[in-house]
Amino acid sequence: MRGPGRQEWTEDAAKREVGRKVNHPVTVIEKVRAIHDLAVYEQVASSVAADLLRRPDVAFKAMGDRVARDSVNRAQVERSRQAVEHNMPPAAAERLEELRQSSEFLDLVTACSAFTGSIGRTIGNLRGHQLTEAEKSTVLQQIAKVRATADWLESAVGTGNLTLDKGLAALLRGQ
Repeated sequence: MRGPGRQEWTEDAAKREVGRKVNHPVTVIEKVRAIHDLAVYEQVASSVAADLLRRPDVAFKAMGDRVARDSVNRAQVERSRQAVEHNMPPAAAERLEELRQSSEFLDLVTACSAFTGSIGRTIGNLRGHQLTEAEKSTVLQQIAKVRATADWLESAVGTGNLTLDKGLAALLRGQ
């Protein structure tokens, strides 16, 4: 509390002033930080996430976040795959994995082919069009993303390390 002629601080006010975690969160940011602090353990976080996603408005807003939506979709696919594999004989599970890898290989080759074909068609359609400076800048930014992705893909194919590094992930998100 601050009175005329003197300053007295509450513990939370002082913590807010220096950017530290408060004991009694008031703002949205403080409340989110408190929830994150409580959900550091996977079991707690997954239980809270499930509880929150049972609220239709929360689920709707959460699915507006592309990264959250992609994570949920991947988890659904993986959960389904595990359920199917759990109920099949080992030989069938092995064959299913081979088919899945073949399918993903074809998806990758198709994506590369679609990209090169699309660029070829688009460049042909742009003949005679003079790009503005803003358009050139935008295209060059996108080329940087393509180049970084192609470099990562080449490295992933060569090394077998399919981990997307944080820098490339941020670049692809446009950050």
